[in-house]
Amino acid sequence: MAGIQYNASEFANAIVLSSELVDNIKNSKAQILGILDILASADPEMGIGGEVEGIRSSLSTLEEAALIVAANVRNARILIEKTDAEVASQMNIDINNELDSLKTKDFNNLLDPDYQARIKKAQEEFNNLLAPYDYNAQLKKYENNKISSNAGELWQKVVNGNYNYAGTAIPCNGNTIDCSSFVSWVLLNSGYKEFAGNQHVTQQFVNTDWNKKYGWQEIPVAAYEDVSAKLLPGDILVRDNGNNDGHMNITAYVKDGKVYAYDCGSTNNWRSSKGEPIDKSKFAKTDRRPGKIIRISNLDVDLNKGV
Repeated sequence: MAGIQYNASEFANAIVLSSELVDNIKNSKAQILGILDILASADPEMGIGGEVEGIRSSLSTLEEAALIVAANVRNARILIEKTDAEVASQMNIDINNELDSLKTKDFNNLLDPDYQARIKKAQEEFNNLLAPYDYNAQLKKYENNKISSNAGELWQKVVNGNYNYAGTAIPCNGNTIDCSSFVSWVLLNSGYKEFAGNQHVTQQFVNTDWNKKYGWQEIPVAAYEDVSAKLLPGDILVRDNGNNDGHMNITAYVKDGKVYAYDCGSTNNWRSSKGEPIDKSKFAKTDRRPGKIIRISNLDVDLNKGV
């Protein structure tokens, strides 16, 4: 996947500014502390000891915040390439806002009792922007939903076409289709070129180690097992008893305990569907055949592998 585009000169400028900021704050801190020491030693009876210590603490907090910003700016160029465009844009805005908030020369806010709390909150928000964002998880989620989306598009072609139930070559551009040829067609349409030509039958789907081959997730399914609570949109549910007796479909969604799927197991399925996924709860909950759920959750897949 191509890296996110960004303005390198802006990053370089931000690094320079953040470095200068740290130096300026250190120098200002030293000057202010010098003045406070003179005041405190000149008249110990003035009773300003508490205020002096509060200002010392605030100055240290400001310096630490500046150092954190400088480190974050330097890391941003690396982190931004691991983040999607929307978050990358927001991260750039947050970096600039953080810099602007700390470049002020007005130290009156050091006496603000909420200053340290605001610095802490700003840093937490900045960290939350970066740390919790799981780029791979988001793309995995998208990858599986892409299967569901493609299944929905091809389902409409079947519903609106003059298809009859029978096996066929992939892509299914003739007038016949069955359960495994539909799934094979969806996978081909999603970029997996292995599925072009002869359709993969249910026994092949069950016997192939898709995790080893493509990195797809596999969840074993026992005979008569109710897997309705395990299914997600885009999941492929395949059951086969090993005697050329199998069936499979692609989950559209699960609602109120019922499993709705794109299922080309019979001509009546698509002709009576009115274009909507059909209720296949019985297949998901009580089917006598074992099998597995195949979840397309890989990222670094070689789409040409196996062709």
